[in-house]
Amino acid sequence: MKRIAVFGVMALFFIVFSSAYLFCDPEIEDCQNIIDRVWDNYAIFKKDKNIFVNFTIPDNATGSDVQLKAFIPPWTSFNLSCYGGGTWQTVVSTEEGLERLSLAPICSPKPNIYRIWRINNPNKIPVTYSWQLYGSSLNGSAVAYPGESYINTTAISGLNTLRIFVRSKLHDMRSSDSSTCFQDYKSTFFLNENYTVPASCMADEELQLHFRAFGKGIFTPVWIYELTVWWTSVSYSEFTGKGETTDLSNLTSGDQEMPDLVLDDGIDGKITFNIPVGINASINFDEAVEISYASISVDTERYPSLNAPANLTMENLAMMSPLILRDGVRCLTCQILSWDTGTGRLHFSVPGFSTYTAVDGAQLEIWDDTNDVQGENTDHYEFELTGFYANFSDTAGFSVNGTGIFCNYTQNSTGSWSFPLEMDFDNISHLYEVNETFPFPGEFFFNVSCITNTLFNVSATDNFAITSSLTINEHYSDPSQPIEEEITHILANVTANLPIRWVNFTLTAPNGTIIIDNENATSVLWDLYNSSDFSAAGSGRWVWNISAYDNYSIANTSGSFSIQAWHIIVGNLSGSLILGNSLGKAITEWTVSNSSGSNIYVADSDSTLNFDSLIALGRNLSNSSRFGDFVELDDLMATTNLTDSVNRTFTSGGSVKKEHNFTVFGSTIYYTPIVNSTNVTTFFTGILWDSSDDDNGGTVGEYDSADQEDVVFITEATEPSDGSYGYYAFEISIPARLRAYVSGGDPNSVSLYGEIR
Repeated sequence: MKRIAVFGVMALFFIVFSSAYLFCDPEIEDCQNIIDRVWDNYAIFKKDKNIFVNFTIPDNATGSDVQLKAFIPPWTSFNLSCYGGGTWQTVVSTEEGLERLSLAPICSPKPNIYRIWRINNPNKIPVTYSWQLYGSSLNGSAVAYPGESYINTTAISGLNTLRIFVRSKLHDMRSSDSSTCFQDYKSTFFLNENYTVPASCMADEELQLHFRAFGKGIFTPVWIYELTVWWTSVSYSEFTGKGETTDLSNLTSGDQEMPDLVLDDGIDGKITFNIPVGINASINFDEAVEISYASISVDTERYPSLNAPANLTMENLAMMSPLILRDGVRCLTCQILSWDTGTGRLHFSVPGFSTYTAVDGAQLEIWDDTNDVQGENTDHYEFELTGFYANFSDTAGFSVNGTGIFCNYTQNSTGSWSFPLEMDFDNISHLYEVNETFPFPGEFFFNVSCITNTLFNVSATDNFAITSSLTINEHYSDPSQPIEEEITHILANVTANLPIRWVNFTLTAPNGTIIIDNENATSVLWDLYNSSDFSAAGSGRWVWNISAYDNYSIANTSGSFSIQAWHIIVGNLSGSLILGNSLGKAITEWTVSNSSGSNIYVADSDSTLNFDSLIALGRNLSNSSRFGDFVELDDLMATTNLTDSVNRTFTSGGSVKKEHNFTVFGSTIYYTPIVNSTNVTTFFTGILWDSSDDDNGGTVGEYDSADQEDVVFITEATEPSDGSYGYYAFEISIPARLRAYVSGGDPNSVSLYGEIR
């Protein structure tokens, strides 16, 4: 894209082109289109001979700087010019005929306190010069007489670098530190400076530069280390051509004082600086300045030159009484110059920059009895008066009231917003107030809108709650844990501020049958309502529902109790067995110390068992599988519809889940169906049937409901270990209805047998 041409270079010049170098600070300037040319060898300039270099200028360039680095002897002068406006214009030059002053650091006896410098003036006349200690505010002026003279400077931390100027032209720059002093003042001068190209030289497509060195002698050796040119372009697209924004299109890269600078986004506001500010084309105004609704900020940390007093304008503010904040805090040094309530235009002055925002200085705070701002919350029920309050105040905290000022209240308890109701102003509390009752409980919202004679409206919305006085405080079954077929009823304590119309009970049995259907109960004593009695004749979960009504509110609740289908028996086997004769003489004594391997049996207490005839349930006398046994056992015990019936507990998909071989009085019973008695795998329960009861009318050689053979639940004792109910040697699970398996006897008990080994 860029063209470079070199013209008129003498044969004595040895020119080497090298890669680009960046000499502008990217934190400060937008460095664009960097071009440089580097001469790595000495360029021997004959007096009055020249170098011409051309650079192509990009379309978006608004300014240009030149970075010149060179080693130049103190007796050499030079000139750098550019072509523009029909003539060559000086970018930088030293005075022809006045030899350059040179500078050298001298060792100081107290380098941490002051530094000593030698000035050499090769001219025959005294030369007035100024000096500046780089990186500090220390500066001054002195006279260098022909020959050598000396000055002292106060030491600063780090490297001390002194620069001397004659008529604003840099003559020399040297450095010293606290440990080393350099005394060779005859070395060449190293130039490292930035120079701004005049704007007129930027008018053409090419920038033409002319460099010339001259001095005493026929030849003047000069080493041009780097000659770099970079372009800058101002960034202010968010403000370009909008409102009253200052035209910055001709801004150059050099610093310049800009009077009456205006940045206007054309919508939300503008900045008008009250004093000239130092700017250049490297400033990115799109990043430095942010103007939005009710907010204006300037990044003065990155662009300190913009930290100047200014007048700010904010447009279209929907406020009643604007308050200016600086960094979120009220700005006491800001002054409102004008405020137009009709257009919402706010004009104010600021002493310097940060972030300024405008907020509505008219404050509206609302609350109600159920949500007091002071934390004094009160429950309100149906048809009770509920108070609503509004504190409408100005920026000073004083109440806003009077002619043409009022606050309206609305609420949505019916599902839509009510017609506005004007609130009363209390001259004592200085609050706007209104009271209202509500027939229904629930969570609702209310709104307060306050209007002044300037037609400005400030509004706030909050929630409030109306609590139902109808409460079902507690409910339970009596007894709390019924057993099968026990007479039971449900009770509920119900209270309300209004008369209770009815309290209804519904009860559902474990099989889904509705036992009590929406029964209207009557109050007994102390607001206690009870259902009719029922028989809890079924294992499983019984569920009740209760509803109460007081003409305006309905309260509902539910509960349950469970009748266990299975009972768990746990314990240990221990003790002594003594055998004796008819005379009471002991023949032998057997003490049980280890019951591991012993069997525990449980059957209906009305059963007559033959332990030699026991067979695994699910097997016939031929030891063939009989999957219907489990279904028939459920039928006989009325447990078919339970989720934990015998069939669902011991089988899955028509097959026994798990089997075990038990040794019963010396005989092995194979393929006995078992399940874990609880969630501990150490303990398990099996089922056997007594084949001695067979052939009373059913199928011969198998368990069936016609013969209703006795059934026995069996487990095997182990070494005592941890179980679901403690530390013990056995655990067995039996159906609760096993107690009534055999009819005609005691329907409420089972027998437990132990075969101790």
